[in-house]
Amino acid sequence: MVILMNLKVVTIDKNYPNLNDIKQLYHEAFPRNERAPFRSLMKRLNQQTDFLAFYDEDLFVGFTYLVTMHDLTYLFYFVVDEPLRNKGYGSTILTYLEKHYACIFIDIEVIDANAPNYNQRLRRKEFYLRNGFKETGLGYSFFKVDYEILACGEGFNSHHAHQLFYDFTHGLMNIEFTKITI
Repeated sequence: MVILMNLKVVTIDKNYPNLNDIKQLYHEAFPRNERAPFRSLMKRLNQQTDFLAFYDEDLFVGFTYLVTMHDLTYLFYFVVDEPLRNKGYGSTILTYLEKHYACIFIDIEVIDANAPNYNQRLRRKEFYLRNGFKETGLGYSFFKVDYEILACGEGFNSHHAHQLFYDFTHGLMNIEFTKITI
């Protein structure tokens, strides 16, 4: 356990006492088409993955699920509980992650003015850019959704990112990065 600016960081495993809180937030925060089966996430916990819960004293704030390969870390899932958003928790969590991982990358839905969730996409990208992430100029499509890759830290390598996706998903995400117009 680590304490960070009033946030307690706890590693989640199959014996984690509040696993139902994590699972509930996971299902509330991510649309079905963006969720891996929760049991699959739990089965894949190993030296390549970090499943972390964040608490403000006893208040559950949110969680992250990270996958690391070749000093490159994919922030697979990151969520702050809805009523606690816009209070600095997300930025504090990202600051913690940036101090503990050499290079972090994320994928976000491409900004599309015609998308029904355009404002949400825009706010999400602005949040990550404010918190040190940079545009890589790369993206990919997966199940008919276009994503943009943002990275923080030194050493983003698209070949390693591709291998991380492929290995972690057992070949399901055999994606090809393409240059995107930002």
